[in-house]
Amino acid sequence: PIVTIPLDKQYVPVVRNEKVVSYKTAYFGKVYVGFPQAQPFTVVFDTGSGHLFLPSSRCETESCLKHNRYNRSLSASAEDIDHAGRIIPANTVERDQVNIAYGTGEVLGEFVRETVCLSTASANFGTSTQD
Repeated sequence: PIVTIPLDKQYVPVVRNEKVVSYKTAYFGKVYVGFPQAQPFTVVFDTGSGHLFLPSSRCETESCLKHNRYNRSLSASAEDIDHAGRIIPANTVERDQVNIAYGTGEVLGEFVRETVCLSTASANFGTSTQD
């Protein structure tokens, strides 16, 4: 079946030398992260990256405190992973981190494999047992 995700569009000004020179377009939508208690987030669908970044409940910066924060302890489906996607013990002290710089700032975080849904509604679907 075709799934349609409602998106919101925002024009973000690009400023050079204190003057708006153009606009970038950003598309926002909702995702629901974690299971069994899905946590809702409004995210930018960034086609330049295959990553999804969410503010963590452990983040106490001013920027993080302005947003919903992902609470890993509320999810039974979360798995701590290293940069290659290998599962690591939950009590690992030293973790691989990702640091990505954007035009508006940078993001620093840890890797987690998690269930992400694009809707709160459940869907019935079939799976193939043979090719």
